Amino acid sequence: MAFWITVLVSLIVALIYSRRGLYEALILAFNLNLAVYLALYLAPTLVNRVPTATDIPGGLSLAILLLFGSCFGILCVVSFFLLTGQYTVPLAKMLDWLGGGITGFAAGFLGTSFLAIIVTLTPIPGIPDVARSMEVTPNTQMVSVACDNTHRWIGFDRQFKATELLAWLEEKAEETRPALVVDPNSDPNTAPDN
Repeated sequence: MAFWITVLVSLIVALIYSRRGLYEALILAFNLNLAVYLALYLAPTLVNRVPTATDIPGGLSLAILLLFGSCFGILCVVSFFLLTGQYTVPLAKMLDWLGGGITGFAAGFLGTSFLAIIVTLTPIPGIPDVARSMEVTPNTQMVSVACDNTHRWIGFDRQFKATELLAWLEEKAEETRPALVVDPNSDPNTAPDN
């Protein structure tokens, strides 16, 4: 279900950016890619520097979401004032429409996959009924490829892969996730005995 929500959101973003054009879609994709990279790769530093914020259930996901939101907001404001608000790049109509749609789809897929990862770091996957009904299994491949490509250009430790980082984040989230004890023989429709 999470995959199809990702595809639906990506199609909506592709439709919007096929009308806005390739230039703005490329700027959106760059801003999203850099914000996701910074949010995920700064998470270990955040956990080490502010351990009390990540000790509560869902604290790690909120901290990463706050990092992402602040980075993405700053990048969007800077790119608006320096690029999209100042310059327009005229391209062929078909290239603008098709390139904007494809780039918008990729940006929407990356953003929604990142949000699916954030959902898996919350206490939601620990609830059996909710996890079964939502099928909370993120498509981490897009985020891993995007982060690894960005890390190849600007990272210091070339051996550190995004899949290792996502596994570490999942372990940290698992440590703070509350243990839910559910009796498999109990009927959820009956009231407990007092």
